Amino acid sequence: MRPFLFTFTIGFLLLSTFVAISYFFFDIRALTCRGAGYKANTFMAYCNHPAYGDYEHGAYYFDLENVNAHLKKADVLFLGNSRIQFALSTNVTADYFNKNNLSYYLLGFGYDEGDEFVKMLQDKYHWQPKVLIINTDPFFTKTSDVTKAISNHTITEKDYRLKKTFQTIHRLISPVSPQSKGAFYRSSQNGQWVWEESLKFPQSPFPIDAKKAAEIPFKSEAISQLFDLVQKFKVKKQCVILTSVTNNQVNSISFTKRLAQVSKIRFFIPNIQGLKTVDGSHLDYKSAQKWSDVFLNGIQNMLKSCI
Repeated sequence: MRPFLFTFTIGFLLLSTFVAISYFFFDIRALTCRGAGYKANTFMAYCNHPAYGDYEHGAYYFDLENVNAHLKKADVLFLGNSRIQFALSTNVTADYFNKNNLSYYLLGFGYDEGDEFVKMLQDKYHWQPKVLIINTDPFFTKTSDVTKAISNHTITEKDYRLKKTFQTIHRLISPVSPQSKGAFYRSSQNGQWVWEESLKFPQSPFPIDAKKAAEIPFKSEAISQLFDLVQKFKVKKQCVILTSVTNNQVNSISFTKRLAQVSKIRFFIPNIQGLKTVDGSHLDYKSAQKWSDVFLNGIQNMLKSCI
């Protein structure tokens, strides 16, 4: 019985320590973040509670989840904001790359993120993908407040490490704690978001209506920003692909085509009828499966020519 009591005591003390740390540094209500996305290789990228908020930016910038090791191996990198993350975080994407024996990584970010944060990451880690795929809406015209805060050291590595510590206790408690705050999770291995069980949207999805989306005006500075990004990654120009994910908020199809024309960079935009979104901005899972299937098969020859 003594070994059992010793193990129990140590376990209890460790658990109590984690609880104390989480309680001291976080509003205890952050424990109500939905925990359905925890798996062996996932972390809570975001929770809709002010005590937690964003974690994925810090996880990547400070490499808190061993993501750099996987990014170094990626043949194909997908860049963009949350729309590309929803569109490609499907089993269709994983199956496609497994079938073709290729490595990939979804490197889009929330908060309507733009190209500046990815450039910061590349300056720090120097990844060497063979193909860059960029969702343009509006990737070259925005910089998120989170990126600005990291650049200005308003948010520090310590802040993100505390969130990582918080996840340790949250992972244990979430199966039995009240859960009311939406959250999404992320695979450290391929960057896919895990959200179906932890984000709650209206049961009836929003059909896509192109007339509702605001046209993104073309800005000439997008050309220099695109070339700067391509240069940082040292990817051949013919191995960069531009795209646009359909939604009800912004229409970047004309913008993407114009940017491709002026830069002489290839593009592919799936034309699929009957797609739906969870919130007017992001594809629901069934629509994402359709979109990723058409998109990946549509660029297959481009990928083969580069890898």
